[in-house]
Amino acid sequence: MPYKEMKITESLHRDICALLSSYEEDLRYWIGTMDVDILNSITAGTPEFELIEDAKAYRTRIVAVLKDFSDA
Repeated sequence: MPYKEMKITESLHRDICALLSSYEEDLRYWIGTMDVDILNSITAGTPEFELIEDAKAYRTRIVAVLKDFSDA
């Protein structure tokens, strides 16, 4: 079921947005201060990246999901 069709409370919606936003901010910091090998070594739930450009594309995707979810 797409998340736009899910019934979630306003409180849960805020929490999800806050968590995604924090994760995106961490990624932005890591991408800006580390090379891809270090980035891969400090993250566990984030996909492994071959290039820093892949990490940037992943972060861009998270920003888009966050915006879409925030607007839902």
